[in-house]
Amino acid sequence: MVKSIFALALALTLVVASLTSFASGSAVGVTVISKQCGDAQMSLNCPAAGHGTANCLHPALYFKSKNGQQNRLGNPKGLEKQQPIGLAYTASKNDKSHYFYVLYGSLPTGCDVCEWHHLYDANGKLLTSSFPATVDVPNAPPAQSIAPNNQSFDDLSKKLNLDEYKADSIVCTGPHVDAKGNLLCPVSAFESP
Repeated sequence: MVKSIFALALALTLVVASLTSFASGSAVGVTVISKQCGDAQMSLNCPAAGHGTANCLHPALYFKSKNGQQNRLGNPKGLEKQQPIGLAYTASKNDKSHYFYVLYGSLPTGCDVCEWHHLYDANGKLLTSSFPATVDVPNAPPAQSIAPNNQSFDDLSKKLNLDEYKADSIVCTGPHVDAKGNLLCPVSAFESP
């Protein structure tokens, strides 16, 4: 009976360990870009593709709180088909409050009118909006008659008087299409999780 209890305990330990490993590893993917803001961290994660690469066609934005809890953040309303592609840390010159800057766009190649700028506070709360995603540009030539809606970001950035910052962005390397015609965004240089 003691052997049965020991075997059951060992089996349960192995199951729990493998589930914990699965939840923290493959579900989150590999961290490609991360920024620290005080005790909090925001990161762009992509599925591992093997051989030291990640497929960043659909990166995910994660926020890790000061207590270590990590959550995947959804895209802002109107940008559901876009991806978080850049990340920076900045502060307000007015009161020294800290913020995460996130750039949303299209991968693998991007486009002229698909870059949206957003701010998150140090608790991972989205502070800006891009709904609707695009706005009309009056009196512009047809090819330039729409623009990404960054008005909320522009207004808040001016109000906060943000420090200068430079976003680190995902850059696709190598072929952007596989042998079956599927889009790819291979990234070979990434941070360890």
